[in-house]
Amino acid sequence: MEQEAEGLSQWQVAQQQLEEDADKLMSILDMSPFPGSSGVHTSWNHGLPVIQHVPQCTESPVSRPYHCQYENCGKAYTKHSHLVSHQRKHTGERPYKCTWEGCTWSFFRSDELGRHMRIHTRYRPYRCDQCGRQFMRSDHLRQHHRTHLQVLGSSDAQASNGQIPGPPAPGL
Repeated sequence: MEQEAEGLSQWQVAQQQLEEDADKLMSILDMSPFPGSSGVHTSWNHGLPVIQHVPQCTESPVSRPYHCQYENCGKAYTKHSHLVSHQRKHTGERPYKCTWEGCTWSFFRSDELGRHMRIHTRYRPYRCDQCGRQFMRSDHLRQHHRTHLQVLGSSDAQASNGQIPGPPAPGL
């Protein structure tokens, strides 16, 4: 990768990719197409049109007065703080630095640093109420909850009172 050539570790490259994906998700959630856009949302990784088409999206129903002034960007936000955070992607500024000894990670947003610190402290605030397993992130807990729903939703699990069925018993 180009970034690895610049002396970044694999973890730092992965961190940057995650942050870029998070920024793209934030943009999708916080923005609708601008006047003059095609109204077709594109894939994060490839810039290709996604099957979903937003019908007649010509203007955002929400006022987005904070516009990015960087050339060819065109993003706009409802809050000034979101714009400031976004502009750090253009400048490369990472003001939120991990203070853990030996860690060199830094972040565009303070919430990213807070989430990162859980790796060092092993703090897992999100607990499954069914099995007690704990997670660092709420989205990981939501994903885990699906495993319980899949077990409960299967006809084999219902027939065996919620137990996961094993192999059939050998015939006598």
